[in-house]
Amino acid sequence: MGLGFDNFLLLVISFLWGIQPFFSKYARMALSMETIMICGIAVSAACSLLFLDKSNLRKEVSGMSWKVAGAIVMASAVCGWLSNVIYNTVLVRHSVTKVTLLVYTAPLFTVLVAILVGHVITLKMILGAALIVGGVIAVSDEI
Repeated sequence: MGLGFDNFLLLVISFLWGIQPFFSKYARMALSMETIMICGIAVSAACSLLFLDKSNLRKEVSGMSWKVAGAIVMASAVCGWLSNVIYNTVLVRHSVTKVTLLVYTAPLFTVLVAILVGHVITLKMILGAALIVGGVIAVSDEI
């Protein structure tokens, strides 16, 4: 089952995430992490307000359960904000390539958490995660 146009969009995301560390490192060399994070939040909020559909915003927020609100906090504050703070801190200390190689072992953790929460995991998924980790090890002499 192919994803069609979505495959292309996923490759666009991969490309953007692949070049993002160079911009982050450049900004981090000139500005404090706090300034970058606050500016990043402002730009992200502005883009969201300009380009995303807001027609259901009030209805969805007012009807949101505590469980969904907790998931948003985890995704945004813990997984998003905290990982960006750590990422920007480490990015200043090490090469973009080394940092990015380690960050992109994320599918391994996705598969592990998926197993823990009871998602159906196929052999292809496990092999894919193993190949990613193996690839990171193969191209990195410091890991």
